[in-house]
Amino acid sequence: MKKLFLLVFSLYISSLSLSAQSSDIAISSKALNSTIMLRVKSGTNRYNVCTGFFFNHNNESYIVTAKHLFDSNIPNGETQLFDFFYNDSWHSDQLKVYFHPNKYVDVAVIKINHYMQTGIIVSQGVILSQKLFILGFPNNLRINAPKLSKKPFPVVKQGVLSAIISDEKFSDVILTDIVNNKGFSGGPALMFDYKDKEWKVIGLVSGKMKNPNPEQIDFLEQGFTIIQPTSYFIEIIDAIE
Repeated sequence: MKKLFLLVFSLYISSLSLSAQSSDIAISSKALNSTIMLRVKSGTNRYNVCTGFFFNHNNESYIVTAKHLFDSNIPNGETQLFDFFYNDSWHSDQLKVYFHPNKYVDVAVIKINHYMQTGIIVSQGVILSQKLFILGFPNNLRINAPKLSKKPFPVVKQGVLSAIISDEKFSDVILTDIVNNKGFSGGPALMFDYKDKEWKVIGLVSGKMKNPNPEQIDFLEQGFTIIQPTSYFIEIIDAIE
């Protein structure tokens, strides 16, 4: 049964198509390989297992994930110990992490020392009601296929781009009807660019939409997930000296 699964999964990965002739377009192998499982220290003896992804900008590579996974007292540009999951075990590295000057922006950018060809391309625009996909490792759930990749493949969920909203905290955030699960935080939100016939990232998974008034019936927590847009990634990266 395991051999059959590997054969089917291998055929799936090798036959991924970016053709726009079908409404069901497979997630590209580049997007799958760009999504990584990592572990972030938060507090004295606490670690958050979460999702991140490789992101390229101005010929440099970074790992992007969610800020809320970190200890709130970490200074901007601080060197942190990160654990990355591949070859069926955790591997550690010390890297610098950067945050947005707006404390409400739930984005963390990790500077890495080498260029990654698997980095996902940024989308230049989004379309209301277009299909949207999130990738991640909810509750440590992952797809292991060691004959195809040293790292696990992420779980994929699908929804639509429901809204783009602004308030006193954010200039813009994206809402999707995808139900978020613990572990998707920091994972990429992807849309298919039918013009370029390519998967592009529009943001990262932040968390559930919270009810501002718990005493009232909360329709916002019935499945809306916040996506932090890529513009925040670029603002953080451009501020790195």
